[in-house]
Amino acid sequence: MARILESRPHHHPFVYVAVDAGTWGQVGAAQVVDALGGADSVLAAISIDHVANGASAGVVISGVGQGPGYAPLWLRAAAGDAFAQDGTPFQDVGPLEEWYLRTIRLSEEDQGPLVARGIPAINLGTAPANPGYARFLFHTPGDRVETLDPAAFRQLGTGIERLVLSLDRDQPLSGSFVYLRVGGDRLIRGAAIVLAAILLFLPLLLTTWEAIGAARVEPAARASLRTEAVIAVGWWAIAGLGWVALRGLVVSGLLPRFEIYPATERDPFLYDAQWLPMLAWVAAMVAAAYLLARVRRRLRLKGSHPFAGRAAALATLVVLVAIALVVNPFGAVWLLMLPAWLWPWIGPTRRAMTGAAGTLLVLLSAAPALVIAFLVGQHYELGVRTGWYLFLQSAYGAWNPLTTIMAVVALLAAWRLVGTATARLLPDSGD
Repeated sequence: MARILESRPHHHPFVYVAVDAGTWGQVGAAQVVDALGGADSVLAAISIDHVANGASAGVVISGVGQGPGYAPLWLRAAAGDAFAQDGTPFQDVGPLEEWYLRTIRLSEEDQGPLVARGIPAINLGTAPANPGYARFLFHTPGDRVETLDPAAFRQLGTGIERLVLSLDRDQPLSGSFVYLRVGGDRLIRGAAIVLAAILLFLPLLLTTWEAIGAARVEPAARASLRTEAVIAVGWWAIAGLGWVALRGLVVSGLLPRFEIYPATERDPFLYDAQWLPMLAWVAAMVAAAYLLARVRRRLRLKGSHPFAGRAAALATLVVLVAIALVVNPFGAVWLLMLPAWLWPWIGPTRRAMTGAAGTLLVLLSAAPALVIAFLVGQHYELGVRTGWYLFLQSAYGAWNPLTTIMAVVALLAAWRLVGTATARLLPDSGD
């Protein structure tokens, strides 16, 4: 391809790079980004990711992102046009999958470091005509050059050749990295994304204000508001100490290390789950919670109260939403919109069935996070070991440390809300 492209006249210089250590966090691609000296010097980058085993059924256009960056839509559309010219089937990610990828903000491909630094980049590969056959061979000793179809190389290479020459010939294109497709050519872009997300969480803000007001009306609850606020602040301390313990496991060598990232699919490293480090991490947070409880007793704070506990849990969710909207509005909506709409319905009751329903709503609010865990486990074929993989991601810093801390705080707030739902303190006159 390099020989063919260099034999053609072109207006811009083409740079051909072979990178290594992609499995270890795209180390080679990150060094390429550093060598380029900035996003302004690059019109577009094309990551030729893979040729799948067996015959090709077309081309996969992956808009995989990393951090705040994502493959711009104009580059994905240009790639689709290039392959469509000779009738090559192509598949781009759909709006829902794009939303999911923007939520996790983590790329396994060499395109990741480029888009993270503002360089328009796209990830291309072939789709197997026989997915079962290709999946059976993937990352096994049978995954060899003999199982590849030369016609698939021609199909992928011809389309990329047309894409490169069209980008070189046409006027430079540009577009926002921050957008969300809602179907067809309809987009939500820039500040409108944050504004739309904020509107979705306004009911939570109003119900939290109502919950605080209700707690202030009841004398016992009003006296406990300070105690519940201290408990809520303690959740952040517990989560922060948990993160410190997690890093301690890595630094001490008690947690096995696979370079920067956990291994890729079917690597034995992922299937040798180490329960002791995970139990040590949980034990560290339990010990922190115990010490904080002792400190509260020494301070002789008022006892907790379900009304005040509900207000503290909802207020904590408001804080989590505010942070998430600043860091990643896509993740805020995916992970927190359901809790924001379900948690306000939960509170103290005299009826056991109503309390059970509140507990069920808390469990249901975790569904979006469980969907991510399911998709990750399905991708890596991990099954019950998915928790081990996510634990490794947090320990190695593949996730933002704030993400790990916020996940623990959300879990503790949910636990407190379940406690309020099962308190049954309201009078017999009704709920």
